[in-house]
Amino acid sequence: LVSIEGVDPTELAPSGALTPRYASPEQFTGGSVSTLSDVYSLGVILYELLTGRKATQGGTATTTESPRAFDFNPPLPSQAVNAPLDYAAATRNDRESIEGIAADRGMTAKRLARELRSDLDPIIATAIRKDPAERYRSVDQLLDDLDRFDKRLPVHVRPTSFRYSFGKLVTRNKKAFAICTSLLLGLVMALGQVVSSWRTAEHEREVAESVTTALEDLITTTNLYLAQDDPVSILEAIDARVTGAFPGEPAAEARVRLSIGRALTELWRFEPALEQSRLAAELAEAAGPSARALEIESRVLYARAAAWTRKDGAKALTERALEMVEASTEFTAVELAPLNSMLGWALYQATQGESREKSESLVREAIETLRNHPDVTPRELAKSLHRYSTMIWDRGIKGKENYDLLVEARELYRSSAFGIDRGYAECQRAISYCHRQTRDVRADAAALWEFVNLTPDSFFRRESSRDSVWHLAILEHARGRREVARDLFRRALRYQCMHMPGQKSCSDAMWSELTAELDQPVDSATLGKHARTVVTCAFERCPCGDMWVLWRMIPLVHFLIDDGALDAADALLSHCMTKTRLQIPGTGYWQARASQLKGMISRDRGNVDEARRLLTLSYSRIAQIRGDTHVVSVDAAQIVAEFFESIDEPEEAARYHELVIPYAQASHPSPPTLSFSAGVYRGFLREYGPSLTTQIP
Repeated sequence: LVSIEGVDPTELAPSGALTPRYASPEQFTGGSVSTLSDVYSLGVILYELLTGRKATQGGTATTTESPRAFDFNPPLPSQAVNAPLDYAAATRNDRESIEGIAADRGMTAKRLARELRSDLDPIIATAIRKDPAERYRSVDQLLDDLDRFDKRLPVHVRPTSFRYSFGKLVTRNKKAFAICTSLLLGLVMALGQVVSSWRTAEHEREVAESVTTALEDLITTTNLYLAQDDPVSILEAIDARVTGAFPGEPAAEARVRLSIGRALTELWRFEPALEQSRLAAELAEAAGPSARALEIESRVLYARAAAWTRKDGAKALTERALEMVEASTEFTAVELAPLNSMLGWALYQATQGESREKSESLVREAIETLRNHPDVTPRELAKSLHRYSTMIWDRGIKGKENYDLLVEARELYRSSAFGIDRGYAECQRAISYCHRQTRDVRADAAALWEFVNLTPDSFFRRESSRDSVWHLAILEHARGRREVARDLFRRALRYQCMHMPGQKSCSDAMWSELTAELDQPVDSATLGKHARTVVTCAFERCPCGDMWVLWRMIPLVHFLIDDGALDAADALLSHCMTKTRLQIPGTGYWQARASQLKGMISRDRGNVDEARRLLTLSYSRIAQIRGDTHVVSVDAAQIVAEFFESIDEPEEAARYHELVIPYAQASHPSPPTLSFSAGVYRGFLREYGPSLTTQIP
């Protein structure tokens, strides 16, 4: 029974099975009772808690009389608090007036009505619809909207509009918008006063300087990485107001644009950073010799962004910036170190490693300078260590030396003013790669879980970030944690859908709808259906779509088989094979993997002869390609051995069991591309034993 203060015991139904005041219409009419009934009951309770009024008519009722109460349509909560009490009594007899009800909730009557009218009216109204089909689909959806209301986020039951979404954005970021508004108003008023009073050029420069400094501080001291809204949109809003705001003061505008460019670079958003740094460099150059240092810093950032985004001429831009830095007299040694570190990394990327010696030398010297200076911020040293670790990783140094650099960088990121930000997250992901090289699965998973959990949704647009979610999904599948694995596969597909809008033949509306569907847990059959949709457009997205499909979907098919969703697994595998023109049987590795999965589907459907043929054939191909001691070969042998055990052929089972060589004895470490194989992780799990299952979060 639902219990709440103020319920009269006489309201209980004679059967004692429900409370008429809180029971849904279908409970009285003999309709289908489901979780939608719980949604209704919770909505009625919420209505009463917020308004002090009842959502149903009458004071008491029996089970045969109660249906008439549902002929009454209660007013919206915001209307109910001001409505007369002729249709219902207040919850507490001593608080019947609207003033008393509002005071009981710590606010005035007007404010209570206003709070209810915003989002609570549609939330509660949706929850207590008479027709179950018009309510929230689950209690979780109702609670999600209440949580979004509490966090000042747009709720799902209200139509989306720019005015509504923008109002929520302002409400969540009142302080930031107040600062920006006051700064911009101050800027306009100050410049207006300058123009109207014909003040001197010196005073104009002072005003521009003060406003510029304030905007720089606002941009550079805010950790945009953890903002609830897309940080790029916040910076774009500032950018739109900077244009033309500094007439006759190009250096002032250049400073603000350089700050925006730096903030974008910290977020690893190099495309928009490229434009901001280019504009900053041009403005600083126009400002003349007095802005020489500003121009150099802007050109260094411009070269960095161009190198990362592989723009034509990135090498020339980097070399020019390097010449300017080497010839400059505007910087101290400790100010030069971050610039040289950035240029070393830019040169490495722009020349694709051809200038390795020069690049590494610049970053090493920067690290040495930054280590030995007491006033250096931890973050600058962390970024240089992070860059250098990537350089030597590419050179094949993937052991303890690299790991130590990354751990030191991670701790420096953590101790900096920003703390947890994009640099910290990416450093944590790089640490997971080190653990993967040493086959330390526990540490690999722990590092990746932290990366995935602290990374906001908008940052999974980067493919390497999405890779981490796929990797964890496969790991959890191998561990046997199917619910966790299914949710991770769902998240990986959702992030892929977020990346799809703007692609060739796939409508943005379709991807938006699919992203919304994948925002909620799905069963395995639905997961497979959505995966087929993603596969269809993967080939429109990039010329290497076939390899992307194989790397991502083969593990997902394996999961669907183990989860018992054989039809979904078979449909997804067939779809992938059609798109990639993969034929079985065949001599290639992916044909062997596809044969293995087809054999597993046949095995679980009871097609013994077909399963025997495909599973034994796939093992032979895999062992021939990878070698019989490779972990994927070992896993394939294990699958065949278990199959023969299941059909009571012990001699054949024993023959394949002899091929299951412990992974610790394997002579060939798995190449990075095979880290997407569930078999690799089953090999890992055999090595580390059952203790692993309790040590990965």
